[in-house]
Amino acid sequence: MRSDLDVLADIDGLSIAPLSPWITVVALLLSLVIGAGLLMLVVRWSEGFTMRFAAALKITVLTLVAGALLQFVVFFALLGVGLTGMSAYWTALLVMLVLSCVAFVFIYAYGIKQPDGSTIGLERAVKVTLIQLGIGIALIVAIAFLVAILIVSGVVNISQLTAN
Repeated sequence: MRSDLDVLADIDGLSIAPLSPWITVVALLLSLVIGAGLLMLVVRWSEGFTMRFAAALKITVLTLVAGALLQFVVFFALLGVGLTGMSAYWTALLVMLVLSCVAFVFIYAYGIKQPDGSTIGLERAVKVTLIQLGIGIALIVAIAFLVAILIVSGVVNISQLTAN
């Protein structure tokens, strides 16, 4: 029997057991709620006012849609010029990071309203985007370390999750 680390090392051969499509819906809704909450927190910290949850959720949905559209455009553009494999994947990730930040800055600049009704502008939107990006990266790293610790310590058995 293969160890959990051997299973993770063979990432191309890893096929997760089929899950219910409702898990995807729940994960999407949960990510939207967490994203809206994070946006509210960052605006409160950096701009000094509190957004309504509905406004934050609307902006979060808009950024999710913009990010998904940009992802399809970038991946198909790279396939169109002949880049395939892992080099295309990593190139697309870097391009996506830059384009997403630019899109988010514009969405935040014209979507986040101050209490007097005016928009926050590009300069302050850059600040909000960078703070949110930093917090997001810190959360991803923390969750990755937590998952790695759970796998290595044996609390989570990866072999039971795979279909092989």
